[in-house]
Amino acid sequence: LWHRECGSLHVVYNEDEEQVLREFVAEAGDERGCELLTPAQIANRCPAGLQTGLRAGLWSSWELAVDPRQV
Repeated sequence: LWHRECGSLHVVYNEDEEQVLREFVAEAGDERGCELLTPAQIANRCPAGLQTGLRAGLWSSWELAVDPRQV
């Protein structure tokens, strides 16, 4: 089955959302291949993202892309 390890980036713009990411990473980030990113780190990974009001991001290295015709 074709697949590509691509990861995923989830960004947040509100304080409560940022707190959820921080709690998630503190609880299970290492186990799930996740890390909390600063706005500057997000801009380096994804320059096309909306930076205005950006508070944090969650990077997950475990995500895969698959060919849906094969799946």
